[in-house]
Amino acid sequence: MPSQPRYIVDRLMVSANVKTFADLARYLEVQPPAINAALRSKQIPETWIYKIAYRTGRRVEYLLRGEQPEFRDEVAEQAANYTRSPLLPQIAEALEEMDQAERETLLLCADALRRGDEQVKHHLIGQLQIIRDAVNARKGKYNKGDPAKRKRDAVG
Repeated sequence: MPSQPRYIVDRLMVSANVKTFADLARYLEVQPPAINAALRSKQIPETWIYKIAYRTGRRVEYLLRGEQPEFRDEVAEQAANYTRSPLLPQIAEALEEMDQAERETLLLCADALRRGDEQVKHHLIGQLQIIRDAVNARKGKYNKGDPAKRKRDAVG
């Protein structure tokens, strides 16, 4: 029967993309014994259902009873209408050329832009524009004049 606790936990695990009860417990931010306790009592906490539904876009009805469709309508609609950003190939190419420290810095910037308040975003964008201008100014300086002077300026 699809609404038995074991089936519910199985759908939670698949939805969270985890393989073990311990991994599911970490995903749900509960102690590992809580999973077995819920199975023994045959009662899955509603908070687990809602947390997985919220984080994965799954429908509560799917998680509880296996009812289709699996995903919320708006998520399915977004997925159907999803188009890749034209910048994606440029970003992928830039990432391939970066070392680990540069990739970590990029992720920190992205996280700050996504989660920061407007003041943080404005400040970060301003700082990045200053850096961009400085890089462009250096390129302009070294692209002009004779190659020997550019090399000498770069060293000294």
